[in-house]
Amino acid sequence: MPTTFSWTVNYGSPQVEHSASSNSFCVTETLTILQGVVNVVYSITGFNSSTGCQGSTFAETVPVFPEPQVANQNVTVCSDVALGLILGDDPDGPAVVAYNINSITTTLTASAGSPVAPALNVLASELANDSWTNETNAIETVVYNITPITADGCEGNPFTVTASIRPEPVVNNIASAAACSDVNVGASSTLPTNPTNTPVAVATYRWASLSVPGSITVNGAADPLATPFGTVNSSNVGNYPFNISNTGVFAGVNRAIINNDNFNNVTSLHDTVRYRIIPITSAATGSCAGDTFQVKVPVYPEPVGAGSTETACSGVTFSYDLNENLTNLGAYPDPSDDDLEPITFNWQITSMTPAPFAVGAAVGDTGSGATLTDNVTNIFNFPLTVNYTVTPTSTFGCAGTPFVVSVVVNNKPLVTLNPNGDNTLCQGEERTLLGNATNLPPSTFTYEWSIVSASPGNASLANANTQNAVLTAQTDNTNALTIKLKVINAEGCADSTT
Repeated sequence: MPTTFSWTVNYGSPQVEHSASSNSFCVTETLTILQGVVNVVYSITGFNSSTGCQGSTFAETVPVFPEPQVANQNVTVCSDVALGLILGDDPDGPAVVAYNINSITTTLTASAGSPVAPALNVLASELANDSWTNETNAIETVVYNITPITADGCEGNPFTVTASIRPEPVVNNIASAAACSDVNVGASSTLPTNPTNTPVAVATYRWASLSVPGSITVNGAADPLATPFGTVNSSNVGNYPFNISNTGVFAGVNRAIINNDNFNNVTSLHDTVRYRIIPITSAATGSCAGDTFQVKVPVYPEPVGAGSTETACSGVTFSYDLNENLTNLGAYPDPSDDDLEPITFNWQITSMTPAPFAVGAAVGDTGSGATLTDNVTNIFNFPLTVNYTVTPTSTFGCAGTPFVVSVVVNNKPLVTLNPNGDNTLCQGEERTLLGNATNLPPSTFTYEWSIVSASPGNASLANANTQNAVLTAQTDNTNALTIKLKVINAEGCADSTT
């Protein structure tokens, strides 16, 4: 039987927005509920389309669940800083239990979090850990398009989250000029006021750490975060973290705070200390921190010398290789295996004991060269000590701590030869020659007799290594004989006479 229908509706609440259409068989209507569940009641009456007779009226109740309404959200953070944002709820209900991220619009690259779209049924904390890198010279935006969902599965209209990302400064690593051991790092480590490579100006810097290799010790390293500015003095190696919760601002003169840092390197090779520093923009632009950059300072070694005591004889030129006093050379002499050779040496006589009794040397005399060479005559009755203070300098110009070479100048013996008669001998005649030596202080002696004539014939000496020798004149010619006596004392100093 052909049937048509007519209907009326009771929405029961002014909160219901609706639009409707109908035909003979269907009721089609869109309802918008903003709060609470609303039961919409339809009263429906059927009609015989052939006879026009009206049938009974019946009711159909349709529960309509509300949709959530979430306001747009905005957040402003620095580059590479987490948004920290919790997605909004409907303050009047219904509660939002999940979200669909429909799209993300930006030209930036994410540096943390998991910002992907589409992402379905995510929690309100989904964006909290997202961070974005902005290395431009202006604020850039990231726009999330998001649909809220209730526990009943009802989706609200999409809302947006607009994240404004402030730019960060970018500072390249700085290679400081090389520093010598025990010498301040110097002006080449001064932090730049306007680094040329950064898209946004640097207003301040903040310390991160100082890394010191095991070959280097810290004489004095500045801590820019100390109040007042102070130093960290330590012989420990490794990382020196600083309190980065402090603002650590240093501008102007304090940009040079590294300049007076000082490190000790007594190995044979250079090594590098590394400062890690964070650039920060001005407060007006958000005080945004850039990535940590390094100031790298190569620290070259100083030659290390050990003092020594040498001996010399009065009036005799002496020479000592000063490289033998160095303790941190590689395979000497081989400049290819260290950062020290060739070493230059400068020396000065800084004291003599006793001072007035030297000829050929005086306090204040200077010299240079890898060989310490001098000639000192001792006119005192006892050994004379001459102290040479030596400063070694490496091939890179790094000066070591001065060391002292003490030269003990011993007296030579005073030698006399007694011919034990006149100076005339017959051929074949024997004569005992008498030798004598004195020394201050007293010493023991070694005697060496010799015939030094050009043509001695068959003349001979007996007991030539004793104090008194026996000379036998030659029988094959009558040439004059020249006899030499050399005496060596216990200190190795010799003198002779004929």
